[in-house]
Amino acid sequence: MKTKGRSLIPDSLAVRLRTIARHYRLPDKRPHRVLVGFILINTFGQGMYVTAGLLYLTRSAGLSVGEVGLALTLAGVVALPSNVLIGKLSDRTSPRNLAMVLLVVEGVAMLALVAVRSFSWLLVDAMVAAIGVQGSRALRAVLVSRAGGASRVYLRSYLRAVSNLSMALGSAAGGVAIQLDSRTAYLTVVVFNAVTFFIAAAVLTSMPRYEPAPAAATGARMPVLRDGPFMAVTALNALMTLQYSVLTVALPLWISERTEAPRAMVSGVMIVNTVLVVLFQVRAGQRVVDAKSSARAMRSAGVIFMATCAVFALTGGLSPVWASVVLLAMMALHTLGELWHAAAAFELAHDLAPEHAYGEYQGMFSFGISGAMAVAPGLLTLLCINWAPQGWFLLGALLLASGLLTGPAAAAAAARAAAVEAKAKQASAAVADGAG
Repeated sequence: MKTKGRSLIPDSLAVRLRTIARHYRLPDKRPHRVLVGFILINTFGQGMYVTAGLLYLTRSAGLSVGEVGLALTLAGVVALPSNVLIGKLSDRTSPRNLAMVLLVVEGVAMLALVAVRSFSWLLVDAMVAAIGVQGSRALRAVLVSRAGGASRVYLRSYLRAVSNLSMALGSAAGGVAIQLDSRTAYLTVVVFNAVTFFIAAAVLTSMPRYEPAPAAATGARMPVLRDGPFMAVTALNALMTLQYSVLTVALPLWISERTEAPRAMVSGVMIVNTVLVVLFQVRAGQRVVDAKSSARAMRSAGVIFMATCAVFALTGGLSPVWASVVLLAMMALHTLGELWHAAAAFELAHDLAPEHAYGEYQGMFSFGISGAMAVAPGLLTLLCINWAPQGWFLLGALLLASGLLTGPAAAAAAARAAAVEAKAKQASAAVADGAG
């Protein structure tokens, strides 16, 4: 907008706004836009189901809370190996086609919930769905890296921001079903979520097929298991992954049971987290470009998590107003650590994986995340509720240790990867000389 030939917006501010806008405009490359569409569709349905799906099982399908919890826990544990096995399979076939198959499997499993009436049927269906979910997590990382290339961290950060926004919108839609509280409303959520899997699979047909990775020079089976430094990085990231459950498990229980803050603060901290991730994940990710910067980001995240966990522990003795203010402020700080952790974890998994076993390494990294998410509800309830407030300090110390130790582990993994690559080149050169 201009007045008498002059802009009402100062030039410096205009430049700043254009810079910010560039962070959030739709990506230029077609594969990147396809992944954005896939994430939008897939996570919207998930947001609906996460909000209202479990209530369908308990309020409409006639299962008890204990049966649902046990079935989902067992299914998650049984499906854990699928991360590595499906990741390894993606090295020898098209990751795009494999991802599409798993999406169809997830959609069929979701539709089958319509007929669930017993614990045994739910358990079988949940196991099939869990294999699809955990395998898809590894394949998504493979596709982002293949499509992203040198801009993979930017693409992953962009997709994470899109995912949070779409999940929030889906959650709002699922809230309508909860308000209606009828079998028809809950069934609508289940069926709609199932359809989003099929649509997401169709969207992926526009992605390049991507050829299988080249076979390893050595015939070693499951080379990731022989890579001690990478396994250490995987374990440390799994430990750091517990920070996500601070928002979804620890704080809801802590706020409602151990503080004077109004229960609305459960939604308040989630809104703060979602908004900040949507606004700043892309920008935070641009500072993480290799294993070294990833290690710095993990270290900073660990320090932040130690500080926020310590302050969360102190909110139990504050007045309602001050407890609310401190909880919101600490969630903003906690989210900064989350932004750094998310970007660093993705880059470490990519940067430290050899090309010939990339999917296998992503699967192992995803295995660590899935394992952490499986134990997180019980562990954080024990630490942050049953052992509170001391348990909050222990959790913070674990997250800090993870952040501090990732640097040395990543350096050792990078050194090993360089040595393996040099050895492979030497072997290839020797074969070429012999053939000459």
